[in-house]
Amino acid sequence: LLARVAELPDADLDASLRGLVQAEFLIETALYPEAEYTFKHPLTQEVALGSQLRERRTRVHAAVAEALTELHAGNLDEHAALLAQHWESAGRMLDAARWHARVALRAQYGLDTQAALDRWRQVEGLLAPLAEDQETLALRATALSRILPSAVLALNPTTETEALFERGIDLARRAGNRRAEAMLHSGRAMALYFTGARSAVFRAEREPAVAIAEADGDVALLLTVSGIDPADDMREALAGTDRLIALAGDDPGLGADLS
Repeated sequence: LLARVAELPDADLDASLRGLVQAEFLIETALYPEAEYTFKHPLTQEVALGSQLRERRTRVHAAVAEALTELHAGNLDEHAALLAQHWESAGRMLDAARWHARVALRAQYGLDTQAALDRWRQVEGLLAPLAEDQETLALRATALSRILPSAVLALNPTTETEALFERGIDLARRAGNRRAEAMLHSGRAMALYFTGARSAVFRAEREPAVAIAEADGDVALLLTVSGIDPADDMREALAGTDRLIALAGDDPGLGADLS
Protein backbone atom coordinates (compact mmCIF):
# COMPACT_ATOMS: atom_id res chain seq x y z
CA LEU A 1 0.00 0.00 0.00
CA LEU A 2 2.73 2.45 0.99
CA ALA A 3 4.78 1.60 -2.10
CA ARG A 4 1.81 2.42 -4.35
CA VAL A 5 1.06 5.72 -2.66
CA ALA A 6 4.61 7.00 -1.99
CA GLU A 7 5.60 6.64 -5.66
CA LEU A 8 9.25 6.04 -4.70
CA PRO A 9 11.66 3.44 -6.10
CA ASP A 10 11.81 0.40 -3.80
CA ALA A 11 15.36 1.17 -2.65
CA ASP A 12 14.47 4.77 -1.74
CA LEU A 13 11.32 3.68 0.11
CA ASP A 14 13.24 1.08 2.13
CA ALA A 15 15.95 3.62 2.99
CA SER A 16 13.35 6.20 4.03
CA LEU A 17 11.56 3.72 6.28
CA ARG A 18 14.83 2.59 7.90
CA GLY A 19 15.76 6.20 8.57
CA LEU A 20 12.37 6.99 10.16
CA VAL A 21 12.58 3.88 12.36
CA GLN A 22 16.15 4.70 13.46
CA ALA A 23 15.08 8.26 14.28
CA GLU A 24 12.17 6.78 16.29
CA PHE A 25 9.47 8.50 14.29
CA LEU A 26 8.08 5.12 13.21
CA ILE A 27 7.90 1.70 14.85
CA GLU A 28 7.88 -1.53 12.89
CA THR A 29 4.85 -3.42 14.21
CA ALA A 30 4.83 -6.48 11.91
CA LEU A 31 7.17 -8.31 9.56
CA TYR A 32 4.92 -11.07 8.21
CA PRO A 33 3.08 -11.48 5.89
CA GLU A 34 3.90 -7.83 5.16
CA ALA A 35 5.93 -5.20 6.94
CA GLU A 36 3.73 -2.79 8.90
CA TYR A 37 4.65 0.50 10.54
CA THR A 38 2.98 2.90 12.92
CA PHE A 39 3.87 6.33 14.21
CA LYS A 40 5.55 6.21 17.62
CA HIS A 41 3.44 9.15 18.82
CA PRO A 42 0.10 10.48 17.50
CA LEU A 43 1.42 14.04 17.57
CA THR A 44 4.12 13.08 15.07
CA GLN A 45 1.43 11.78 12.75
CA GLU A 46 -0.60 14.98 13.13
CA VAL A 47 2.43 17.15 12.34
CA ALA A 48 3.37 14.99 9.34
CA LEU A 49 -0.16 15.29 7.98
CA GLY A 50 -0.60 18.95 8.82
CA SER A 51 2.66 19.98 7.19
CA GLN A 52 1.42 18.87 3.76
CA LEU A 53 -0.31 21.33 1.50
CA ARG A 54 -4.06 20.75 1.34
CA GLU A 55 -3.97 19.82 -2.35
CA ARG A 56 -1.33 17.16 -1.72
CA ARG A 57 -3.20 15.81 1.33
CA THR A 58 -6.42 15.33 -0.63
CA ARG A 59 -4.51 13.69 -3.49
CA VAL A 60 -2.76 11.29 -1.10
CA HIS A 61 -6.01 10.34 0.65
CA ALA A 62 -7.61 9.57 -2.72
CA ALA A 63 -4.57 7.52 -3.75
CA VAL A 64 -4.73 5.52 -0.50
CA ALA A 65 -8.44 4.83 -1.01
CA GLU A 66 -7.87 3.67 -4.59
CA ALA A 67 -4.95 1.45 -3.56
CA LEU A 68 -6.92 -0.08 -0.68
CA THR A 69 -9.77 -0.87 -3.07
CA GLU A 70 -7.41 -2.65 -5.47
CA LEU A 71 -5.36 -4.50 -2.85
CA HIS A 72 -8.32 -5.72 -0.80
CA ALA A 73 -10.89 -6.28 -3.53
CA GLY A 74 -11.89 -9.61 -1.99
CA ASN A 75 -12.68 -8.30 1.50
CA LEU A 76 -13.66 -4.65 1.13
CA ASP A 77 -16.23 -4.80 3.96
CA GLU A 78 -13.36 -5.11 6.44
CA HIS A 79 -11.86 -1.88 5.11
CA ALA A 80 -15.10 0.05 4.51
CA ALA A 81 -14.68 2.39 7.50
CA LEU A 82 -11.11 3.26 6.47
CA LEU A 83 -12.20 3.83 2.87
CA ALA A 84 -14.99 6.13 4.04
CA GLN A 85 -12.47 8.12 6.10
CA HIS A 86 -9.99 8.48 3.23
CA TRP A 87 -12.62 9.48 0.65
CA GLU A 88 -14.04 12.05 3.06
CA SER A 89 -10.56 13.47 3.67
CA ALA A 90 -10.06 13.56 -0.10
CA GLY A 91 -13.18 15.71 -0.45
CA ARG A 92 -15.02 12.97 -2.39
CA MET A 93 -18.23 13.12 -0.35
CA LEU A 94 -20.37 10.86 -2.53
CA ASP A 95 -17.71 8.14 -2.45
CA ALA A 96 -17.39 8.61 1.32
CA ALA A 97 -21.17 8.36 1.74
CA ARG A 98 -21.25 5.09 -0.21
CA TRP A 99 -18.69 3.54 2.12
CA HIS A 100 -20.30 4.93 5.28
CA ALA A 101 -23.53 3.28 4.08
CA ARG A 102 -21.69 -0.01 3.68
CA VAL A 103 -20.36 0.26 7.24
CA ALA A 104 -23.87 1.11 8.47
CA LEU A 105 -25.39 -1.98 6.82
CA ARG A 106 -22.73 -4.18 8.39
CA ALA A 107 -23.41 -2.64 11.79
CA GLN A 108 -27.14 -3.27 11.36
CA TYR A 109 -26.45 -6.87 10.38
CA GLY A 110 -24.43 -7.19 13.60
CA LEU A 111 -27.29 -5.59 15.57
CA ASP A 112 -25.15 -2.61 16.60
CA THR A 113 -28.05 -0.18 16.31
CA GLN A 114 -26.28 2.90 17.64
CA ALA A 115 -23.25 2.47 15.36
CA ALA A 116 -25.56 2.02 12.37
CA LEU A 117 -27.55 5.12 13.32
CA ASP A 118 -24.37 7.21 13.62
CA ARG A 119 -23.15 6.07 10.20
CA TRP A 120 -26.50 6.72 8.48
CA ARG A 121 -26.49 10.23 9.95
CA GLN A 122 -23.03 10.73 8.43
CA VAL A 123 -24.36 9.59 5.05
CA GLU A 124 -27.21 12.09 5.22
CA GLY A 125 -24.90 14.88 6.41
CA LEU A 126 -22.38 14.30 3.61
CA LEU A 127 -25.00 14.12 0.86
CA ALA A 128 -27.33 16.95 1.91
CA PRO A 129 -25.11 19.76 0.51
CA LEU A 130 -24.44 17.96 -2.80
CA ALA A 131 -26.23 18.62 -6.07
CA GLU A 132 -29.23 16.35 -6.43
CA ASP A 133 -29.15 13.51 -8.92
CA GLN A 134 -30.69 10.04 -9.00
CA GLU A 135 -27.97 8.47 -6.86
CA THR A 136 -27.74 11.16 -4.19
CA LEU A 137 -31.54 11.29 -3.86
CA ALA A 138 -31.81 7.50 -3.58
CA LEU A 139 -28.95 7.17 -1.09
CA ARG A 140 -30.29 10.01 1.07
CA ALA A 141 -33.71 8.38 1.05
CA THR A 142 -32.14 5.09 2.10
CA ALA A 143 -30.23 6.81 4.90
CA LEU A 144 -33.36 8.50 6.25
CA SER A 145 -35.32 5.25 5.97
CA ARG A 146 -32.72 3.59 8.24
CA ILE A 147 -32.34 6.55 10.62
CA LEU A 148 -36.04 6.55 11.46
CA PRO A 149 -36.37 2.96 12.78
CA SER A 150 -32.82 2.96 14.17
CA ALA A 151 -33.59 6.06 16.22
CA VAL A 152 -36.61 4.31 17.71
CA LEU A 153 -34.74 1.06 18.41
CA ALA A 154 -31.88 2.98 20.03
CA LEU A 155 -34.46 4.63 22.29
CA ASN A 156 -33.45 8.07 21.07
CA PRO A 157 -35.93 10.96 21.30
CA THR A 158 -38.65 10.57 18.67
CA THR A 159 -39.64 14.23 18.35
CA GLU A 160 -37.91 14.43 14.97
CA THR A 161 -39.58 11.35 13.50
CA GLU A 162 -42.29 13.27 11.59
CA ALA A 163 -39.73 15.62 10.01
CA LEU A 164 -37.52 12.64 9.11
CA PHE A 165 -40.48 10.83 7.61
CA GLU A 166 -41.66 13.77 5.49
CA ARG A 167 -38.18 14.56 4.19
CA GLY A 168 -37.45 10.91 3.50
CA ILE A 169 -40.71 10.22 1.69
CA ASP A 170 -40.16 13.23 -0.57
CA LEU A 171 -36.65 12.03 -1.47
CA ALA A 172 -37.72 8.40 -1.91
CA ARG A 173 -40.56 9.28 -4.27
CA ARG A 174 -38.45 11.64 -6.34
CA ALA A 175 -35.74 8.98 -6.61
CA GLY A 176 -38.19 6.14 -7.24
CA ASN A 177 -36.63 4.35 -4.25
CA ARG A 178 -39.55 2.12 -3.28
CA ARG A 179 -37.60 0.14 -0.70
CA ALA A 180 -36.79 3.34 1.16
CA GLU A 181 -40.41 4.46 0.90
CA ALA A 182 -41.60 1.18 2.43
CA MET A 183 -38.96 1.33 5.18
CA LEU A 184 -40.00 4.88 6.04
CA HIS A 185 -43.64 3.81 6.49
CA SER A 186 -42.49 0.86 8.58
CA GLY A 187 -40.24 3.07 10.71
CA ARG A 188 -43.01 5.59 11.24
CA ALA A 189 -45.36 2.79 12.31
CA MET A 190 -42.79 1.68 14.87
CA ALA A 191 -42.33 5.24 16.12
CA LEU A 192 -46.10 5.70 16.46
CA TYR A 193 -46.42 2.47 18.41
CA PHE A 194 -43.64 3.37 20.85
CA THR A 195 -45.19 6.80 21.43
CA GLY A 196 -48.48 5.21 22.48
CA ALA A 197 -50.52 4.95 19.28
CA ARG A 198 -53.29 2.38 19.13
CA SER A 199 -52.69 -0.92 17.37
CA ALA A 200 -55.02 0.09 14.52
CA VAL A 201 -52.87 3.18 13.83
CA PHE A 202 -49.73 1.02 13.84
CA ARG A 203 -51.28 -1.41 11.34
CA ALA A 204 -52.63 1.38 9.10
CA GLU A 205 -49.21 3.01 8.86
CA ARG A 206 -47.58 -0.32 8.11
CA GLU A 207 -50.01 -1.21 5.29
CA PRO A 208 -48.34 0.97 2.58
CA ALA A 209 -45.00 -0.68 3.37
CA VAL A 210 -46.45 -4.17 3.00
CA ALA A 211 -48.28 -3.15 -0.20
CA ILE A 212 -45.05 -1.89 -1.81
CA ALA A 213 -43.14 -5.06 -0.87
CA GLU A 214 -45.92 -7.31 -2.20
CA ALA A 215 -46.35 -5.32 -5.44
CA ASP A 216 -42.60 -5.45 -6.12
CA GLY A 217 -42.24 -9.10 -5.15
CA ASP A 218 -39.50 -8.04 -2.71
CA VAL A 219 -39.49 -10.92 -0.22
CA ALA A 220 -36.60 -9.55 1.87
CA LEU A 221 -38.43 -6.24 2.25
CA LEU A 222 -41.71 -8.01 3.01
CA LEU A 223 -40.03 -9.94 5.82
CA THR A 224 -38.68 -6.70 7.26
CA VAL A 225 -41.88 -4.63 7.18
CA SER A 226 -44.28 -7.46 8.12
CA GLY A 227 -43.17 -7.60 11.74
CA ILE A 228 -45.49 -8.91 14.43
CA ASP A 229 -47.91 -6.41 15.93
CA PRO A 230 -46.80 -6.12 19.58
CA ALA A 231 -50.48 -5.98 20.57
CA ASP A 232 -51.24 -9.42 19.10
CA ASP A 233 -52.16 -12.19 21.50
CA MET A 234 -49.82 -15.18 21.63
CA ARG A 235 -51.73 -17.28 19.07
CA GLU A 236 -51.79 -14.44 16.51
CA ALA A 237 -48.12 -13.68 17.13
CA LEU A 238 -47.19 -17.36 16.65
CA ALA A 239 -49.20 -17.58 13.42
CA GLY A 240 -47.54 -14.40 12.17
CA THR A 241 -44.10 -15.77 13.01
CA ASP A 242 -44.88 -18.98 11.11
CA ARG A 243 -45.83 -16.91 8.06
CA LEU A 244 -42.52 -15.04 8.19
CA ILE A 245 -40.56 -18.29 8.53
CA ALA A 246 -42.38 -19.67 5.51
CA LEU A 247 -41.55 -16.52 3.54
CA ALA A 248 -37.86 -16.86 4.38
CA GLY A 249 -37.82 -20.42 3.03
CA ASP A 250 -34.31 -21.87 3.10
CA ASP A 251 -32.59 -18.53 3.70
CA PRO A 252 -32.66 -17.73 7.44
CA GLY A 253 -30.71 -14.52 6.86
CA LEU A 254 -33.05 -13.09 4.23
CA GLY A 255 -33.85 -9.47 4.98
CA ALA A 256 -31.31 -9.20 7.80
CA ASP A 257 -29.46 -6.35 6.08
CA LEU A 258 -32.70 -4.35 5.98
CA SER A 259 -33.54 -4.65 9.66
